[in-house]
This record gives sequence, structure tokens and C-alpha cells, in this order.
Amino acid sequence: MTQRMAPSGLMTFLLNDIIIATQHFGDPENPSLDEITAWVAAVMNHSSRVEYYLHALNVQVDDGQRPHDLVGPGNKLEWAVIQGLAPKDKSSPERQRRLRTALELHRQGQHHHHMWNAHNVRATESDLKYGAIDAICSLREPRDYQGGMHTWDEVTGIIGKNPEHKKQWLWWAMDAIRGLEGAGRGYRTEQENHSGGTK
Repeated sequence: MTQRMAPSGLMTFLLNDIIIATQHFGDPENPSLDEITAWVAAVMNHSSRVEYYLHALNVQVDDGQRPHDLVGPGNKLEWAVIQGLAPKDKSSPERQRRLRTALELHRQGQHHHHMWNAHNVRATESDLKYGAIDAICSLREPRDYQGGMHTWDEVTGIIGKNPEHKKQWLWWAMDAIRGLEGAGRGYRTEQENHSGGTK
């Protein structure tokens, strides 16, 4: 049976982690409240973007961890993940360690990463499309730990460097997302609506 978290449950979960986070502000290696606030906004934007494209492209995955990245072990609103990914400056050895830990917690806990990150014979076509949509959306977002926001030309180069079992799905996702954008049906944040969108 799939367990889904109601929006009110999700907000309570989020608030509990934020409360825990604020108790650790004395540690200079922890993210500031401004960094946490920016992180939560970016996570919500990414989750909304991935969910939008899953719906628009009729990709149906019921892994019990939806909305994307917000539910289940290693979700991006858990303190250990926030602690590693939210700081803007990740250059200190401790922040590098926390970054690696956060990425590992997220990848180990989230089902969609089990289906996508390494070749998995149990992965369905929907799982692979889901992983590819997530990857393309990630590359099109301003993530400093992934080299910033990538142009479509840069995304094309990155796809070419991926393992063979991922390429067909990444090409599919890129073409599908670009097609929706070209038809004026791409996901756009309020900021993108005011700035003219992404390139």
C-alpha cells in the first residue's frame, strides 16, 4: 500500500526540521536561516517542476515518495540533507563532508534514485522517464554543486557523456521538455515569467 503525506502533514514535517535546524545555528558550518530559506524555495521549485513535467508527459510513477524529493527517507527537507546542500559556500572540509553525506542520504533514501542512478533491471519505462525528467530539470536549474544552470547546448554535451542505458531516456526527456517549452507549455516560475524565461 502506498502511503502519501497530506499537505498539512508535509508542512508539519517541514516545520519540525526547520525548528531542529534553528537549534544548530551556533555551528558556523551550518547554513544560515537565509540559506535555508533559499534552499527550501529551490527544493519546492524543483519538486513542482518535476511534478509538472511528469503530469504533462503522462509519466505515472507511484513509488510512495511524491511529491518529488519531499517525502520519504533522504528527502531534501531533512536536516542532514539541508545541512549539506543549503550552504552557498561549500569549500571548507567539513562542508564538503556534509555535502557528500547529504547527497548519499538523498540518493540512498529516494526510490527514484535507486531506479535511475545505476543500471537497474527492475526499473520500468516510467521509472526511467522519471529519472531522466529529474536529471534534465536539475541541469536547467541554478545548482552550484552541479556547475550552475546549463544551456540546452550544454545539456546536450552532458547527455553525450552519460552511460548508454541513460542516454535514450535523457534525449527523450530533453526533446519532450523543449517541445513543451516551444509550444508555450513549459514550466515557468513567477520569476521566469517576469524575466522572459530560460534559454
